[in-house]
Amino acid sequence: MLKSLFNKWVFLVLMISVLVSLRRTPEKNIESETELTRPIFSVFLQRDLAQEDEASSGSILYLEYDYYRETCPEAEKIVSSRMAWIYEEDQQVSAGLLRLFFHDYFIRGCDASLFLDNSNGNKSYLIERQAIPHTTLKGFDKIGLIKEELEMACPGVVSCADTV
Repeated sequence: MLKSLFNKWVFLVLMISVLVSLRRTPEKNIESETELTRPIFSVFLQRDLAQEDEASSGSILYLEYDYYRETCPEAEKIVSSRMAWIYEEDQQVSAGLLRLFFHDYFIRGCDASLFLDNSNGNKSYLIERQAIPHTTLKGFDKIGLIKEELEMACPGVVSCADTV
């Protein structure tokens, strides 16, 4: 019972931290009404070509709710239902996934580089997840399960970064 209460507190503190950090966006001049109404907090990254151009000029990329509504309408439902199932099977998984999320996103943003493996089975070719800080990370298999289900529903649409 104490462990369950602790897990809930950790989750609550994490959510509060995320919300506080999202509310602290750098000041900038707002020139259009669309920038006033654009959502700041959401589930998936908004990545269209216009925003990539803005990003290269130093502007801020925003998150967009239901980003895959046209290309993979079931994406968010798949992720949330699979995550609920994974958590039911192993309630210890939260800490591992949170740490995995931190290691991938903390430095230079979300790129899912921990999931890249271009070694083609060559054991002498090192990949990022084999670096010393990452050797104790857990949860790759859980993200893999979610990614497999997304690939079955919408092949080649949802990125590993958005799966995390």
